[in-house]
Amino acid sequence: MFFCGISDIGRKRVSNQDSFNITELDGALLCTVCDGMGGANGGNVASELAVKVYTNFICDCLSGRKDAPDHVNLRSILSDAVSAANGTVYRRAESDFTLSGMGTTLVSALVLGSTLYAVNVGDSRLYMISNGGIKQVTHDHSYVQCLIDIGKLTPEEAATAPMKNIITRSVGCESRIKADIFTEELNGSGYLLLCSDGLTNYVTEAQILNTVTGFSDGTTDLPFEEAVSGGEALAERAKRLIGLANEAGGGDNITVVLVRF
Repeated sequence: MFFCGISDIGRKRVSNQDSFNITELDGALLCTVCDGMGGANGGNVASELAVKVYTNFICDCLSGRKDAPDHVNLRSILSDAVSAANGTVYRRAESDFTLSGMGTTLVSALVLGSTLYAVNVGDSRLYMISNGGIKQVTHDHSYVQCLIDIGKLTPEEAATAPMKNIITRSVGCESRIKADIFTEELNGSGYLLLCSDGLTNYVTEAQILNTVTGFSDGTTDLPFEEAVSGGEALAERAKRLIGLANEAGGGDNITVVLVRF
């Protein structure tokens, strides 16, 4: 697998409150993106803490195992990792009044063999791009998504809704939190995209599909020159996604993690 990650401050923010991590484990790949919130310093602290605690928890559980964890155990590990991150961020905010109310989104992909385990809290997203199409694997925890779910808004209306930045679930804002966990089989070849809403609020899914695959019809076959230097080509496509978000306004921090499977 090829992979890369890039984070950009955007055009309007004075600091970058996004954090990400990509870690190779024994036979697995773990990618995480967090988008922090809560004042000038709080968002930075929340996202960095969440990424660190979440990643370390999973690494401690999976590193050195002689047997591959089964499906049930993996879901439990991922859920416990989110709880550990949530508890750490929550206690830090409780102990420091300058960080009161801080929190963060969290989206993660654990690729083990041909199986993807996706974890989500908040409105950062994970997409799977394969077979000429793009699919949002995660489900936003946001006010406008709730309105979509009950039929009060269409996805098109939600894209320009004034309250689309309100999330209904985050890491660190409450003493306990529940993550959504999804599984997908990675058949054939394709891409995974993890991103903060600094990308998806400014770049359409059609633009993402075209930019990531490099072809307007969404095909994912690599030309020979990319097969030789896939990591570099992937990074260029990630940079182009960030460029598109900035060209469209760049009103938020933008983080992109791309994986070619």
